[in-house]
Amino acid sequence: LIVGRALVTGKGAPRSFAKGQALLRPLADKGSAGAAILLAMSLKSNDPESAYRYAMIAGKGGHVQAPALMDRLEQNLTTKQVLNIQLEQASQGQFKKTKGNGFVPIVELRSRAQSSLRGRGVFRNYANAYYWALLGEAAGDLSAAGVAEEIEGRMRFRGTEASNVWQKIAEDTQYKVLSNWLDANYPDKLGAE
Repeated sequence: LIVGRALVTGKGAPRSFAKGQALLRPLADKGSAGAAILLAMSLKSNDPESAYRYAMIAGKGGHVQAPALMDRLEQNLTTKQVLNIQLEQASQGQFKKTKGNGFVPIVELRSRAQSSLRGRGVFRNYANAYYWALLGEAAGDLSAAGVAEEIEGRMRFRGTEASNVWQKIAEDTQYKVLSNWLDANYPDKLGAE
C-alpha cells in the first residue's frame, strides 16, 4: 500500500501509474478502502468506469473521500453506466432484503436508505436506496422521504435519457416496496412500534 501510494502520487517515489496500480489492484479487490481510493483517483481521468468501481469499494470500506469522488465520476458517466456498475456490485455485500420480505423498523429503513445513497459502509446503489427510502416514507419518516426525493432529483437533472432509464427501475422498485409493505403487514406493525 505504501509503495503503491508513492508510485501513483509521485510522492516518495517517481510517479509510475501502471506499477502503482498493479500493486494496489489486488489490495483493493480484497476490500482495502485505502488502496481502492488511491486506485480510483489514479484511474479517474483515463478509465472513469473502473475508477467508479474502485470508489464504490472505498466507500463500502468507509473511506471519507469516496462519496464525493463517486459524485464527480458520475458526471463523466452516463446514467446507464452508473446504474449498471451499481447493479454489478449489488451482489457483493449490499444490505440484504430481509427473508420473506419481513418488517424492518423505521430507524433501520432510514439508515439503509442513507447508506445506499451515499455509498458509505455499503456499495452505492440508487435502486436499493430508493427501495428503503420508499418504505421509510410510507412509514412516515421524513428523512427517508428526503432520500427518495434526492434520487428522483438526481435522475431528473441528468436529462431525458437518464429519466427514461431510471423510470423503469423506479417502477419495478415501487412494485417491490408495495409487495413488501403488504406482505410484512407494515400498517399493523407500525402501530405496535
